[in-house]
Amino acid sequence: MRALLTALSSAVLALPALSQQLTVSPILVDAPAEGGATSISIGSTLERTVTMQVRVFGWDQDGGADRYTPARAVRFAPEIFRLEPGATQIVRMLVPDTGGKGAWRIVIDELPQKSEAPTSATAARLNIRLQYILGMFAGDVGSEADLRIDAEAGTVALVNDGDGYLRLHALAFETSDGEIAPASQSIAYVLPWSSLILPLPADRPDIHALRYAIGQTPYAAELGGRQ
Repeated sequence: MRALLTALSSAVLALPALSQQLTVSPILVDAPAEGGATSISIGSTLERTVTMQVRVFGWDQDGGADRYTPARAVRFAPEIFRLEPGATQIVRMLVPDTGGKGAWRIVIDELPQKSEAPTSATAARLNIRLQYILGMFAGDVGSEADLRIDAEAGTVALVNDGDGYLRLHALAFETSDGEIAPASQSIAYVLPWSSLILPLPADRPDIHALRYAIGQTPYAAELGGRQ
C-alpha cells in the first residue's frame, strides 16, 4: 500500500500522451457537502476496446505532502468496465456527508488486456496505458487571500489558512535575471488548513520568486527569505 500511495502522489497530475483519446467530464468533480450523488462521464475515441478501472481515495495533506487512503465510505459503480470505440460510460458515485470538508482523488486506469502477451510488438503501448487522476471536493473554493507562501532553505511551503481548497496552476520559479525555471509540478492543490511543500531547483540558487495563477489571475510571490 505504501508503494501504491507513493506512486500515486508522484504521478497525481500527470496524463500520458495518449490520454487525449479519452474524454473525462468533469475534470474537477463537485460533491454535495451534505452527502449525496455525483457522477463522471468517460468516453472513448480510441480504435480499440479498453478495459477501465475506477478507484477512489480519501485525500488529505500531512507534513507538506499529499496523503491518500482508500475511500471506503464512497460508493460507486461500475468499478471495472469495458469501453468500446465511440462509447461513453457514466460512473455514478454516492459520497458521505462531510460537512463540506471532503476531498478525494478519483483514479481512472486502463487495465491490460488478458489476451495481450507482452511481446515486443505490444510492449511500448502496454507501458503507456491510459490514466486520468481527478480531484473531487465537497467544499468551497478558497481565496488567494488565504494563501501564505513561506520560503526556507531548499523548499517553498504553500500554506492554506482558509476553509476552501486552493488550485494553483502555471507554477514556475523566476530567477533574479527574469528566467523561468520549471517547478516540480505545474498544478498544485492546497487543501483547507493544510500545506504543500515544493522543492526549489537545486541548480538555481538565484531563484527569487514563485509564479502561479489561481483561476484566470496570475500572481508572483517574492522568496526573499529562501536563504
